[in-house]
Amino acid sequence: QALLSAPADFSNILPCDESTKPPSNKLGLGLGSTKDDSANDCYDTESLYTLPENGDDNTANFPQLNIYARLAKVPVIVYYNISSEDEGSLSKQFDAIQKEGVTPISMEMLVKHLATGAPLPDKPILLSFDGGYTGHYQYVYPLLKKYGYPAIFSVYVNALEGKSKRRSSLNWTQLKEMSVDPLVTIANNSLSHPDDLTSLSDSSLEQEVVNSKKILEQKLGKQ
Repeated sequence: QALLSAPADFSNILPCDESTKPPSNKLGLGLGSTKDDSANDCYDTESLYTLPENGDDNTANFPQLNIYARLAKVPVIVYYNISSEDEGSLSKQFDAIQKEGVTPISMEMLVKHLATGAPLPDKPILLSFDGGYTGHYQYVYPLLKKYGYPAIFSVYVNALEGKSKRRSSLNWTQLKEMSVDPLVTIANNSLSHPDDLTSLSDSSLEQEVVNSKKILEQKLGKQ
């Protein structure tokens, strides 16, 4: 179940203080900080991270981070099952996000930032809904459209195909509808949601990680 009982408090996600920005040849991207951090934590103040003089954009190859992204602070809020009883609480949390000036970003935006250093808005967060529950289509998706918030949905194939004992799961029709919406990113969790991937053989691991992704891509008609 989603942990929605406590009132949402996004006031501790703060933009960096303009007065603490380093000179223009340093990294000053205005990324979020928190009340517990010193303002300077938002920016690099070491000469190691001065901008390159040769004009190189320093695009990083995965899994390396671009030098501009090494100080990024993007809280990830993870939800699981959302039922009809949770819908009102989730709506209140989205209201709080809006009130505090927090900006949900897409996974694509975050990946681009990590690889190229492309700037993010102030107070960025990532909304993630894990497990592919029916409530994600019935309750979460309408709220995302209402608020214009992007989010990532992590699903596992066996549940989509009715091969899981779990009672609540998205189906392929619902997932396809969501997948064409630019607000939605569909992510591959696994094939069967095993308890421990490290205990699997190489062939089983390939089924869980590689083949499940291929099935998703084939079913949704996209990569």
